[in-house]
Amino acid sequence: TAQELASTVEAYHMQHEQHTARQQVLEHRAVQMVQQHTDRVSELEADLSHARADAVVATTERNILAEQLVESQANLVDFAELKTLFLQAQSDLVDVSMQRDMLETVEAEKAALRCRTEAAEDTAQELASTVEAYHMQHEQHTARQQVLEHRAVQMVQQHTDRVSELEADLSHARADAVVATTERNILAEQ
Repeated sequence: TAQELASTVEAYHMQHEQHTARQQVLEHRAVQMVQQHTDRVSELEADLSHARADAVVATTERNILAEQLVESQANLVDFAELKTLFLQAQSDLVDVSMQRDMLETVEAEKAALRCRTEAAEDTAQELASTVEAYHMQHEQHTARQQVLEHRAVQMVQQHTDRVSELEADLSHARADAVVATTERNILAEQ
């Protein structure tokens, strides 16, 4: 029995040594794993710290970008309004250009009309002068015609008086000729 117990104790002792060796190995591994985990935790904490710092930077940058985005959106709205104003200004400029062209056309037509009016006035002045000259000539011709008619009446009257005188003389001459012929015949008979 003692021998069996000694063998059992020896076996337990060997198992204990094995377990102790295994435990030492496990403890060594555990220490290594703990050390590795500690190192890993330190790395993770460092990474976490860096990540938090990066997150703070990213948040700051995000806030800055958000503000810039708001400003950009506001600028975009302003740009849209400016674009609308620019397009309106272009449209107004086109209208002004068209009105200017129309005004220039009207001015050109007015200038042409003014030239035509001046030419017409000159022509009317010339016609008035011509009519005045014709009127003066007509008055002169009328005066001359009246003088000629008066002279013609006088000449006709003179010719009529002369014809009457000649007819009277002719009548007297014929009577004298009859008397002379009668006397000549009487004398011839004697």
